[in-house]
Amino acid sequence: MNKSRSSMSKRSDKQRNRVERQRQCEIDDEIQKLMCFLPNRRYTQKLSRNQILKELYEVALEELKDEHVKKPDTEKPSTSGQPSAQPSNSEQVSISEQPSISDVQNASSK
Repeated sequence: MNKSRSSMSKRSDKQRNRVERQRQCEIDDEIQKLMCFLPNRRYTQKLSRNQILKELYEVALEELKDEHVKKPDTEKPSTSGQPSAQPSNSEQVSISEQPSISDVQNASSK
């Protein structure tokens, strides 16, 4: 009876391992796609997944800062009576409300 349990346990472990490897491969594929947003490097250093995600997060923060700074300058108040395309204060997201690196990792693992 114990032999059959251990045999079933080994099969379920193999299945779990296969699913986990597939999940990790999918995460790596998504990270690879996002790496095009990273600035070019002069040196070739292999980065860990966490280092890449941290750099991607920093790039995203910079982009958000740039967009936030550019929007008020390019958007002029409308005098034609039509509503402005600028989002209201409740729709704007501050940089401090952005997800953490662990949130990004958790979202990419789903």
